Amino acid sequence: MQIAYPSAGRLLVRNVPFLALPESEECRAFVGVLLDVVEVQEISISTNATSAEIRFDPQCTPESFGKKLA
Repeated sequence: MQIAYPSAGRLLVRNVPFLALPESEECRAFVGVLLDVVEVQEISISTNATSAEIRFDPQCTPESFGKKLA
């Protein structure tokens, strides 16, 4: 798994095998956790690239966003 914050309010998660299977329990749980974070504005999953792009409130720092996911 690779995680990057290329810009404020944007998180990229790459090389996550369960993202290739959107019907899997792991993928659904991943999306479910993200949907519970009020700062999340958009979730885009690429099954071919096994990656996800999460857009969240750019006022939220990567550190505070990460704590909300824990």
